[in-house]
Amino acid sequence: MVNHKSEIMTQRKLNNTIHRAAISFIAAFCLILVGCGKSDEVVYTQFAAIDASGWERMGCVEFKLDSAVNVDDRCDVLLVVRHSNEYRYRSLCLTVEEMSLKHDVKVDTIEIPLATPSGEWQGRGSGRLYEVVDTLCRNVTLSADHLWTVGHAMRENPLVGVNDIGIVIKRRNN
Repeated sequence: MVNHKSEIMTQRKLNNTIHRAAISFIAAFCLILVGCGKSDEVVYTQFAAIDASGWERMGCVEFKLDSAVNVDDRCDVLLVVRHSNEYRYRSLCLTVEEMSLKHDVKVDTIEIPLATPSGEWQGRGSGRLYEVVDTLCRNVTLSADHLWTVGHAMRENPLVGVNDIGIVIKRRNN
């Protein structure tokens, strides 16, 4: 009789564990769905390929915003760096110049970490090519003729291992 009670108690504990696991799974699944439903819409993407022989210090790349982006929308502006494992440094220093319709000019120097201190590449990718995304500005309204000019501020010239630089603009859904 004691053995039968022990089996019943064990079965109840197992059922409770399965029930808790199922509830946790459903809750996690719902959170994922809610998170996916609020994704921001990409309204602009442009990349500039960097010469395979290296990126010259004076070789700035330009990104001009076209009229596809509604100036009343709040947006996030992202800078994307694609590099190969031939890149020799842990970070990349860039100069970013932003010019607006009113001819307001903002110049900034930013440092984008590409690898951890132990040398592991950050961002997405595998093999020889990696992609790192950094936020230039959040929750801004942009004019239809915005222009960004991006150049490198590294000592090495030409800079080897940077494949592409890009600008991505996402409309905020909040």
